[in-house]
Amino acid sequence: MTGRCEIMHFQKKINNNFAWAVDGQEHVIVTGKGIAFGKEAGQELPTDEIQRVFRPEQMDQDSKVIGQTFENIDADVLSLTQELVQMVQDKFKNVLFNDSHFLALADHLSYALKRSGSADYPENLRWEVQKTYPQEYELLWIHYI
Repeated sequence: MTGRCEIMHFQKKINNNFAWAVDGQEHVIVTGKGIAFGKEAGQELPTDEIQRVFRPEQMDQDSKVIGQTFENIDADVLSLTQELVQMVQDKFKNVLFNDSHFLALADHLSYALKRSGSADYPENLRWEVQKTYPQEYELLWIHYI
């Protein structure tokens, strides 16, 4: 976990794994498995449960917009994004994801998953991805397909 303050307090649930919190005087978004489940406003968050902290100065846009984006992405997609980011960073040591990358990937996955269930999803996309990004496709194939 990264952070400035040793004690963070729960503020508002985004979903079970993402929450608004207060770190000193700063409003942040924290992630962690079940971090927001059953929490009440003002309750102390155990630091060992916090996996990632999104800070306003690290975000490219207004934190309210960031929070709304998180709230509009399904909890399963956010969890999948966390898994994928960890898997990619473990496999490709030179690849690092900052908060903006994480949010963009989660938003992209959310849209792609919604689109994949519709009639306008191109069937040849899998072949194109496989040919264009063979290492990434192999990693995906091993874990998800």
